[in-house]
Amino acid sequence: MCNVIIFSHYCFVSLSFTPPVTGFDVIADASESYSELISPWYGEETFDDANLPFERALQVVSVNLLVAELRFKRCECNDSGDHFNDGVKLDFIVPNLMQCISIMSRYDAASNDQIAIILELKCRYHWLASTYYTWLGHRCNDISVSKDADDLSLEYLDVCLEILSEYQQLCGEQNIKTPHLVSPDNRHGSHWASLSVDVLVNYKQYLLSTAVVSKNRQAFHNISCQLKEGLTPDIEPLSITEDQKNELSSLGAELVNRYKAGKEQSREKTEELFNDFILAHGVHLVSENNDDRISHDWEVAISTSNEKNVWGNVWSAIPSTKTESIEQISSTLLSNPSIMQVLSCSLLLSEGDTQPLLSIYSQLISFALESRARILQSSTEDRTEKGNMMLLASQYFVDKLADKMSKAPSEVLDDDIDEQTLHSIIQLYQNTSVEHEVQTEEANDQNRKYPARCELFHSASRLVFAVRQCQGLSTEIKHSVESIYFAGLVKVFVKGKIEFSSLITSVSDKRLKTWQTQLNNKASKICFIANELAELMSKYTTCIDSDGNARVSHLMKGLVGLENNGHDQNESLDIAPLAQFSESLLWFWKFMNNRIDATSPSENAVKDRLLVSVCATMIALCGSPGVSVDFASSMSERKYIPTNSDYFDSDNSVNGVFLPDVSVESELQHSKRTLTRKYCQLTQCISLVFEFSEKAASRDGCYPSRQHGPFLSLVAVRTLSNMADDIFTLFSEDIWNEEWPYGARECGSTLDSVLSKAYSSIYGFSLTGQAQNSDSSKSYAPESIMAAAQLFRSVKRVYNKHNRRSPPTKAFETMEMALPVVEENAVSKAIRGYMFDADKDVDTVRFGRVVTPTGFPEWVFNEAQSGIGASDEDSSCVEILRRGICRELAKCPISHIGSDEPEEGNEGLSEERESTQRYELSLGRKFRAVIDDLSYDPRNIENWMVLSECLGFKADIICDRLVRENDPYDTSDFCPPMNPAKSLAARSLDELHKIQSSEYTHRNWHPFIGKDLSAYMQYPWSNLNSLRDCSKHVESSLSPVSESGDESETVDLQIWREIESIFEKGEYTSWANAWAGMFVTALRTMRMKALR
Repeated sequence: MCNVIIFSHYCFVSLSFTPPVTGFDVIADASESYSELISPWYGEETFDDANLPFERALQVVSVNLLVAELRFKRCECNDSGDHFNDGVKLDFIVPNLMQCISIMSRYDAASNDQIAIILELKCRYHWLASTYYTWLGHRCNDISVSKDADDLSLEYLDVCLEILSEYQQLCGEQNIKTPHLVSPDNRHGSHWASLSVDVLVNYKQYLLSTAVVSKNRQAFHNISCQLKEGLTPDIEPLSITEDQKNELSSLGAELVNRYKAGKEQSREKTEELFNDFILAHGVHLVSENNDDRISHDWEVAISTSNEKNVWGNVWSAIPSTKTESIEQISSTLLSNPSIMQVLSCSLLLSEGDTQPLLSIYSQLISFALESRARILQSSTEDRTEKGNMMLLASQYFVDKLADKMSKAPSEVLDDDIDEQTLHSIIQLYQNTSVEHEVQTEEANDQNRKYPARCELFHSASRLVFAVRQCQGLSTEIKHSVESIYFAGLVKVFVKGKIEFSSLITSVSDKRLKTWQTQLNNKASKICFIANELAELMSKYTTCIDSDGNARVSHLMKGLVGLENNGHDQNESLDIAPLAQFSESLLWFWKFMNNRIDATSPSENAVKDRLLVSVCATMIALCGSPGVSVDFASSMSERKYIPTNSDYFDSDNSVNGVFLPDVSVESELQHSKRTLTRKYCQLTQCISLVFEFSEKAASRDGCYPSRQHGPFLSLVAVRTLSNMADDIFTLFSEDIWNEEWPYGARECGSTLDSVLSKAYSSIYGFSLTGQAQNSDSSKSYAPESIMAAAQLFRSVKRVYNKHNRRSPPTKAFETMEMALPVVEENAVSKAIRGYMFDADKDVDTVRFGRVVTPTGFPEWVFNEAQSGIGASDEDSSCVEILRRGICRELAKCPISHIGSDEPEEGNEGLSEERESTQRYELSLGRKFRAVIDDLSYDPRNIENWMVLSECLGFKADIICDRLVRENDPYDTSDFCPPMNPAKSLAARSLDELHKIQSSEYTHRNWHPFIGKDLSAYMQYPWSNLNSLRDCSKHVESSLSPVSESGDESETVDLQIWREIESIFEKGEYTSWANAWAGMFVTALRTMRMKALR
């Protein structure tokens, strides 16, 4: 056996410069037999200076210290932490080494060299003990034991610093080299390569900060135990005291300050946070991941419920809401919470600011992706599995980041997220999705444990959608993220087309299940990517500026490398991705149109499956002209002049003043003429594609924006509506015009025709006379105000002054669903107040000779209120749309207004009662529509006449259906007997006047009750259930004590009680007739007001 110093240096050199030889091989060569290494201890376990020489004791301590260091190093490198029972053996070696080191201090050293060796061994041992107990404390399931281990680690580190200072004074050397402790995989930092006072002082500061984590974990555990004791089924919600909130807030703030640090200081802390999460939830992360349970949708799949279906219970491990935090506290699994659990629960339960979680999620995602790249570059056997684990963890935090942003989109700011991190996530996920998947049994096992390629797209798309919804983020960040995502989708789509075509043209037996499975998988991938592309492109189409220049979307700019500040003619564009994308779409178009070659049933099914996605993408791509190569410019040297066939337009259209002679036209005119030709050709292209796929126009399924309608029709509507606006702008005309500009009429007619078919598939009404769509059973509202305005303009273009037919009322009722609820304007309030004021002096209204009736707000005539006129240029889109809808609904026939769906409470009604109620409701809707229109144009005499007719018609209906009280009464009947008994004595007109006057005087007759007459128009009289609702409504407006001092209010309440007593007696005919008289009088009173 060589000298210990030589032996130690030999070990260090061997470990540093001869990688094939491990430290254990060196120890085996120095040992008398390799079998001694089976035992956790080499040599004598106990000794003293009396029975063992100094050299032998030094040898035993040196070898066992080296064994412990190498075993601990292997423990840290292995995820399980117990390779060859290293953890168990270290539990014996580390305490035993402490005893041996203390015995070594009793030997009488002969020289300073031996003293230095002992100090070096003691320093290395205490460093080993400090790091070992730190590692043990971070992996312990018992919080109290973990805290004790952290405290013990600090104690050993303090002793190590004292010994190191003594060693420096004795030898003069500033550090102790420990190259055998370095590991490129998981040990980073200068404290592993050598030990010095400065390095260990910095490491002590790190340990002190980690001790804060243990302290906070213990404090959170104590609070959660207190809350759990008070959490019983009888107590809801969970009661948290102010002291507990303050303590939780303090815990959350300390952890946020620790982990939300600068980029230079946060790597080690991020690694600590990430490793703690993997240690606590890694197993559940793998076992519960299942993204196949839900269908993907941009807006639907972002919800927490769907995410929980994907990730299982591990999704709630890091709670996103206060409810989930309470569930975590009540769970027995929170006995040893992870740091992320403590952090998120503390912030949520204390109702503190949770925005720092966005930055922490981004740091964890970046660390996971960087670690995956480093692991895949290593030569370890399990690098694939470890890399997949990192990828899965990053996907989890990506979903958490998207979920967090979607819950509070208005609170997310630019400083809360890292734009570069978002770019890295999207690019890596898309690159990973096109990696070649090895079809082996081992690979299939890995795919069952870890995320599939398409699942990465799901997470990336949810993240992009969440970024788009964040109102606080700048437009630059949103566009940047979407552009990166779009360019990656195009790349994956082109690669997917190559793989799909290779599979289709392969010589494999297409009857095999393996081939059919591969075909379906690739088709699913193509459909998903095509849907995402169509969704993005349809939302961001090319727009025409007021000066006639095309403003290309940021998606196309990012694809062809065009800067956002414009396009220089000398700037070379990379149109290869766009050309490859177009070529791929055309290949799928030919594949779906191929009816000549024999195909298998699986291929036919795939064609039908691709129909909506591919056609929607082609239509959306047609909405982005302006970045393609200008064919006319490329042929300018040959003096190419476009012909009428290039326009797909009529001769009268293309020969307008907008298209002058080529030789004299300016550059702007040439640009407009080129854009006009493009729009005409693209409209024809969209028409052909939509006609081919029209059978799937109403198809619903797992498509983006499915809550707004069938996907194919929705994309067509978005694209064509924006193109329509662009054409009007291109001709410098108002987009609200009802006729296409001269020069684009044939193109506009084709465009409106396709739009009408698409609208029919979404909303169910027909604009051009085609059969109404009956396939869709769902009712959709316009997805935005802009979509409703575009629908309005399309309807007005189809039903212009040359079209004698009336537009469908359902179209305007559909638009009205998209309008926001706004406060009633002053004119509308004044008109309604006048009409609904319970002025009982009917004779004054009837026989007055004033210019305007009593109480009418004359000031409304002086307001600048008009329908859609000159003032509309300064009005917003919402205001123009609201006025237009009011005007159109006011012009609609009464029978056309209202829903076709049966009203509630119609059970048991006869056909006559049901039809009468339907007519009353139609009159009510017509009445409201006319009043709404009058609020914009109070001088419209025709509307006042229509208003009076609505009131008069309803009064006449009620009069015609009064039932005699003495006749047998059936609630389902209206009419009196066919042969009523005639009066035996006829009376003259004067006698009738006297009888009526006498009854009016003696019975104290009241025409109606209540101060607000709106109820008499709102509720149908023909339905007893509705009449009961009217009675309750009138009662709620009456007070037992008049606040205004008006005795009529208390009298009205007494009358109401008298009428109600009739109902309680079961005399329903008398009760209905009593209300009928008040209905008729109130309606005729309002009618006279409208006529005045």
